[in-house]
Amino acid sequence: MVVLSRSSAILEPDDYAYRASIVALSHGQILLTNAQYLALKASLGTSGQDVLQCHHMASGYWISEKNPGYPFFFVIFYAIGLLRLATLFFGALACGGIILGMRRWVSERAVAAAVWIYSFSGAALTFAWRDTMPSFTDASLIAAGFSLLV
Repeated sequence: MVVLSRSSAILEPDDYAYRASIVALSHGQILLTNAQYLALKASLGTSGQDVLQCHHMASGYWISEKNPGYPFFFVIFYAIGLLRLATLFFGALACGGIILGMRRWVSERAVAAAVWIYSFSGAALTFAWRDTMPSFTDASLIAAGFSLLV
């Protein structure tokens, strides 16, 4: 609720780049022709400056300079119109991993404290509301995986 109480913002070119990758992937496009690239820029309202951070290859195609794995996680949420909830889903996955991984080793109070610290740390609250950036999602997947390993 804390994250959703503040509207999402696009603060830097990386936000636009990841958003562009998600939108392109939702149309089944990884490599973009020049026409697709220009159409994507126009649809995102970024026609003034090149904030999509794409590389123009010698073959004539455009490809994103950003991590290609992250948009694959989020394209499903974008397709169903819940992109804003995607980071929260992965945060909940991390909390579930923390609960399952720690409850065997420490007390329930320690598990609750770990989930609270993870969910309400300054970094989590700062990064979770930026719905097109991978920072919180990456941390959440690492937390879930590591906790389940433990």
